[in-house]
Amino acid sequence: MKNPTLVLFPALILTLTASAQNLDWGEVVPAFGPSERYGPRMAYDSGRGKIVLFGGRQNGWLNDTWEYDGQWHLVVTSYTSVTPRYLHGMVYDSARGKVVMYGGMENGFNALADTKEYDGTSWNYVSTSSSPGPRFSHGMVFDSMRGKTVVFGGSSLGWLGDTWEYDGVDWTQVSTATSPTPRSSMAMVFDSVRSRTVMFGGWDASGPLNDTWEYDGTDWMQISPANAPSIRASANMVFDSHRGTVVLVGGTPAFEVYLNDTWEYDGIDWQPVATASSPFGRSQSHMVYDSVGQKAVMFGGSANTVTTTLILGDMWELREPNAASVVNYGAGCGSQSLALVAWDRPTLGSTVEAWTINAPVPFGAMTIGWDNTAWAGMPLPVELSVIGMPGCYVHQSQDLTGLAVAPAHVPGILSFNLTVPYSANLNGLHVYMQSVAYAPGENAMGLITSNGVDLTIGNY
Repeated sequence: MKNPTLVLFPALILTLTASAQNLDWGEVVPAFGPSERYGPRMAYDSGRGKIVLFGGRQNGWLNDTWEYDGQWHLVVTSYTSVTPRYLHGMVYDSARGKVVMYGGMENGFNALADTKEYDGTSWNYVSTSSSPGPRFSHGMVFDSMRGKTVVFGGSSLGWLGDTWEYDGVDWTQVSTATSPTPRSSMAMVFDSVRSRTVMFGGWDASGPLNDTWEYDGTDWMQISPANAPSIRASANMVFDSHRGTVVLVGGTPAFEVYLNDTWEYDGIDWQPVATASSPFGRSQSHMVYDSVGQKAVMFGGSANTVTTTLILGDMWELREPNAASVVNYGAGCGSQSLALVAWDRPTLGSTVEAWTINAPVPFGAMTIGWDNTAWAGMPLPVELSVIGMPGCYVHQSQDLTGLAVAPAHVPGILSFNLTVPYSANLNGLHVYMQSVAYAPGENAMGLITSNGVDLTIGNY
């Protein structure tokens, strides 16, 4: 018999979710992944729930494709039409389900002007009548409200200050009444709550900048917030759709100077974000926002000195800190003490296998609760002598009961699976489990209970 599985649907526990916490950085160390590099580009494919990474530069220019879904996977595609490059533009077109790539710099320091699309299997060249022309280090976002990819500026024998849009068929230059100064290495994202492209900083003819601009599809407008990050280029910036804010990280204001501060912009003002930890400063890394996991993910970069170039391959996540945990409490009853053990931490998207040990017969039940302090007006735990079960306790509220527990292949073991959906709304939620087994002759009721298990759902 297959082990029964209970799925925690978010709709059942909307009132029990954890409140929002401060953001914090955490380093992620996958067992396998892309090599060290700077100038790669990533896009979050929300249709498939995967981060797509392409290219960058190490000792030479790269054209490998990787996907990340909690683990990195090298994607074997045809590279014949995709030139190795770095500092290109790459976004996910959610209207058409395609990753769009434009431009970049190839071997020999040549700026590229090609449009490529990735469908999750292969890269394809897109022939367009018009083109923004050769460029690298440009700003590029996907305007999900209008279904258009937006490009601004970049470098190609000087700084560029033009605005272009791509609708999946062709590129069109947009003439605006107002425009930022020509620049490159700016940070640019699309704010889907306010339907604005937001741009910050970069390099222009005067040096590094810290101005804030917004583009509504018709014109550029300079914003004058009371506070702003310091001057910088090559900063990482994403739109956090969970918090409804733009998040900016790091950048470089001058040669050999690297920042690692974190800021948020709510459409009115910039505010620094105090984090307990952070990546060390770097340039030419890249960051995307995982809207399912509700976290920003950053990879790679470099930190140059006069004598060396430190090329990075580390991976960091910025998220609301919620660590999954399993804690046993209380005690079981019966002549052999019925015991409940959870073998897995309840991370988002995982399945927790729980074993009831010392079960006298091969069937029982699992109870699920949302509280282990009180139930039906009674403080917990509740001793069950009054119903003929001396020494046995109820350790939690009985919110879901009567769930069958299938026997495992090992005698005396009852196995049960609890599936946790991949929803960040569940972060910090406590789920309490206790098993009940049929035990003829143990007491007047012929039932015994286990200890309690406190599962705290988290994203790592």
